[in-house]
Amino acid sequence: MISRRAVLASGLSVIALAAAAAAPAGVVVLHGKTATPDVPPIRALAERLEAAGLRTLRPDMPWSRSRYLTGPALGAFDEIGAALARLKAAGATKLFLAGHSIGATAALGYAVARGGVDGLAMIATGHVPQAYYGGPGAANRAVHDSIDRARALVLAGKGEEVAPFADNNQGQALTMHMKSADYLGWFEPGGVMDPAAQIAKAPCPVLFAVGEKDGLFPVARTQYFDRLPKDPRHVFLALEGGHAETPRLAAPRVAEFFKALS
Repeated sequence: MISRRAVLASGLSVIALAAAAAAPAGVVVLHGKTATPDVPPIRALAERLEAAGLRTLRPDMPWSRSRYLTGPALGAFDEIGAALARLKAAGATKLFLAGHSIGATAALGYAVARGGVDGLAMIATGHVPQAYYGGPGAANRAVHDSIDRARALVLAGKGEEVAPFADNNQGQALTMHMKSADYLGWFEPGGVMDPAAQIAKAPCPVLFAVGEKDGLFPVARTQYFDRLPKDPRHVFLALEGGHAETPRLAAPRVAEFFKALS
């Protein structure tokens, strides 16, 4: 004979399981370099995810228009972790990251370094230190020279020294003043913010979206997607258009991808 206590316990277990199953997944959406969380492509992506029943957060990241580039790369990881923790505290039982451009690079770097992520959408991946260091063109040569100078300063014990350093934002040469150690954290080839170095260590399913007019498109499969750890849930998504509009174009497939993992 089944006791009333057992029935109650069983009933509570069913209720708890049902509540867990009903809790929506959460997605932290990371904007691109010198952008904001409210630029139209990022807003369109978040709105599509929310329409699919996914909770979203769009934090203003250290590479945004108003903060670029602030502090160390690992500080950005702390901010991503805090956003994921907010979603978890709100009841999300699955946690995802969707990043555009440098946001994709940071999402991958965070997942590899910190874990606790159930899926990644890398959308128009940008900020590619290995390509900057060895690539052609004036903007890449400036970054190459800045990396060498920052390395020399750090080796000389001057990692806290603030100096001007170069960046390449989709072919646009930019200059920032920051600590040499922080610069290396963002730009060191092989480092935590180098997707070519981190992609083979991805700890979860990845949707890799790229536009056919994006500068990364010719090498997107061979240098990135094909180097992911084997997982049948990975998705490669080639889209018409260029770098900036990819989050909006990819949004329906990103929503489907996360819902399938939820």
